[in-house]
Amino acid sequence: MKKPTVFLSLLPLILLLATHGARAGEGTAGEFVFSEEIVTRQQLMRVAMGHHPADLAIKGATVLNVHTGTWQEDWTIAIKGERIAWVGPTAEWHGEAAETTDATGYYAVPGFG
Repeated sequence: MKKPTVFLSLLPLILLLATHGARAGEGTAGEFVFSEEIVTRQQLMRVAMGHHPADLAIKGATVLNVHTGTWQEDWTIAIKGERIAWVGPTAEWHGEAAETTDATGYYAVPGFG
């Protein structure tokens, strides 16, 4: 008989989520209630993918890529709550925002907050 390798390979992730990402017994019987951090990260991912609106989109900025040491022109920074959900070329983000700011001519450097 063939072993269910997909399930076995996902088992550590399932156990991790069950013990660290969610708390059992706070909802109805058998329901998991995810931690606030996991819910926040899920919201950020939805904003980054353009499925939910950002609170603020800063469009057109020149952003320093700290990994390459180069300046990237015409980039967008999408913000949800107090966190950055997405940073990248303006043409590649297809989401919407409650508020949009034109940052053309301005520079953004990660880490200065």
